[in-house]
Amino acid sequence: MKSVHRVAGGVATALMTLWMFTACATEDNDSTDTSEPGAVESNDASEASEGSDEAVSDMPEEDADLREVTFPVSAQDAVDTATDETGEGEVHAIELDHDSDVGSWTYSVKVLTAGDEDKHDDHKVIIDPVTGEVISQETDQTSDTEEAIDLDDPMTYDEALEKATGEVDDALRGWKYEWDDGGFEYQFDLGSMEDDTEVSVDPESGDVTTD
Repeated sequence: MKSVHRVAGGVATALMTLWMFTACATEDNDSTDTSEPGAVESNDASEASEGSDEAVSDMPEEDADLREVTFPVSAQDAVDTATDETGEGEVHAIELDHDSDVGSWTYSVKVLTAGDEDKHDDHKVIIDPVTGEVISQETDQTSDTEEAIDLDDPMTYDEALEKATGEVDDALRGWKYEWDDGGFEYQFDLGSMEDDTEVSVDPESGDVTTD
């Protein structure tokens, strides 16, 4: 009888061990299955976020709202291209608008460099915002002096645009940043193609005016 009890006990122990092993394996599989959908959702969200500011590959139409357009060539890229073309100098203006002569959007960057005697060379470099190519360059002689603009200080383009659209919340048709009449100034053309409003932002004081 003792032998029978020992055999029965051994069988029960083996069955219990097998049941515990099966239960653990099932829990592991369930855990793996529930984690995979979450990982896929996270990747999809990341890809969607990255694509939201994707640069255009073709030149936008003239009636484009620049608030909704990201060009492959940034304003800083345009400044760098211009100074590569003219040599180091004072970059005193940059403008992005639709040039009817060229038939496309262009950056216009003005760079003042040393000239002959008391004159300076004032260069205007026209750059394609999609390809980064220099479309044209012209140089005038001037005795004027200019202050160099800084696209990051004292106010960035994004900060200035936010102030401007807080005053006139409409489509952006073009903009520029320059040293003019003894001060720095952002100018934004906001509205329709037929009727836009020029909104100026003083990057030092933060003052906003309309014209």
